[in-house]
Amino acid sequence: MATQSEKFIHGMGARGLAFLIFIACFAIIFVNWQSEVETFIASFGAEEASPLVQPVNVERVTEENAELAACLEERVGHVEQMFADGLINEGQKEQFAVRAQALCGNQFQN
Repeated sequence: MATQSEKFIHGMGARGLAFLIFIACFAIIFVNWQSEVETFIASFGAEEASPLVQPVNVERVTEENAELAACLEERVGHVEQMFADGLINEGQKEQFAVRAQALCGNQFQN
């Protein structure tokens, strides 16, 4: 009968194999998740959508918080200019615009 230290299941080889299986499973899950996210984003039809960076009610934002409106206009304007200059692609434009909205919202919200 083999002692416990001689069994494969308790050795470094088994631990290495378990780690490789974990990495393979993680990679499969990550790839599937990425394709789901891309499918979800594509389902919105970005070509036909209105500009992403329009506040819900521009008049209300301007009247209630002029600093917020100015910040949004400036930051989103910079993003639009970078896109027009060809420095960023459509996906980056949307991502940067959302970040600009979040930044201005956090800075100037009542």
